[in-house]
Amino acid sequence: MCTLTVLPSSIGTIVSMNRDEADARAEAGERLESTANGELKTWWPVDSVSQGTWFGVRGDGLVAAILNRYQGSSAAPRRSRGLIIPLVLARAPTESLAAFIKAKDWSDFAPFDLVLVHGQQLLKFSWENGSLELQEASSEQPYFLSSSSLQYEESLRIRRMAFEQFIMRPEISPESVIEDLHRQPHLQNPSLGFLMRRPGGRTKSISQAVLNAAGIQHRYIPLQ
Repeated sequence: MCTLTVLPSSIGTIVSMNRDEADARAEAGERLESTANGELKTWWPVDSVSQGTWFGVRGDGLVAAILNRYQGSSAAPRRSRGLIIPLVLARAPTESLAAFIKAKDWSDFAPFDLVLVHGQQLLKFSWENGSLELQEASSEQPYFLSSSSLQYEESLRIRRMAFEQFIMRPEISPESVIEDLHRQPHLQNPSLGFLMRRPGGRTKSISQAVLNAAGIQHRYIPLQ
């Protein structure tokens, strides 16, 4: 249960993600690693159970996001998907991202969609039932991806429609992406909107990264 958008704008590429999670699964703030000179190495919001994450950035401009692939099937998982992004940020070479992901054995993990954004490159890796598929796109074009454990098709339709209406705007900013898209509920059915709420679960936070020639900016917004 998450929604990811990648949007080009006049100030750079805006990558934003809602984390929808069970009420009982808490978040534990942010993890930031810097160089001795104070430059960003890695950053991500922390899941308190796995100590991993669903969204993260690296100082060289790599952004990674992972969504549960509820429509997929696989053997019983032995490791948390929250561990995948820290692994990618620590080891994946930007000059061969696809080769790095393809070379890994993901059989310990439940189905997932992993999205990597670096420069103009956008890579989506879908893992399920022993198979890894790659779809390539451009970060210079609007991109949308969502997952849901309930009412998958309907929630996807509602969220995609909101996304397509939003990208018709003449100007898009990081703030408008958050306030006018990722924080918007569906008034008739709160479980279907970008800002989701249903018995036992809700949108816990919004994470965002902005990539441009000046570097990468990130922020984490926990929601009550």
